[in-house]
Amino acid sequence: MQLKLTTEYAIRIALYLAEQNGVCTSKEIAEYTQISPNYVLKILRVLAKASLVQNHIGVYGGFSLCKHPRDITLLDIVSSTESTIKISYCLEQNTEESKEGYQTVRSMYNFYHDLQDEIEERLSHKTLEQLLSES
Repeated sequence: MQLKLTTEYAIRIALYLAEQNGVCTSKEIAEYTQISPNYVLKILRVLAKASLVQNHIGVYGGFSLCKHPRDITLLDIVSSTESTIKISYCLEQNTEESKEGYQTVRSMYNFYHDLQDEIEERLSHKTLEQLLSES
């Protein structure tokens, strides 16, 4: 499993907003993160749709986090930018039919399931606040 570049950029943008603790323009974000201004806007729209970022309109407008950095996890961000976070088709579909091919190798299905749980657990327990404090 490899995260899309969009996801990595979304994490960088969210970390910048968390660090600034206020409203930032997309231009400021683009300059600091070294991401193209158009791409920054695209990512901010995705994060806003996921209720992680809010858009402030007006003369002093810009973007800010919707929640405190301690309440935003990597899982929140990854889930907003990735079409799926499942590592295997059978976990994605989660139907008996999708598991059918794994019946003879149940141990492989169990391994995928455990690995998926561990990935989601780690992503859900790592917050923006923690990442900032580790910098």
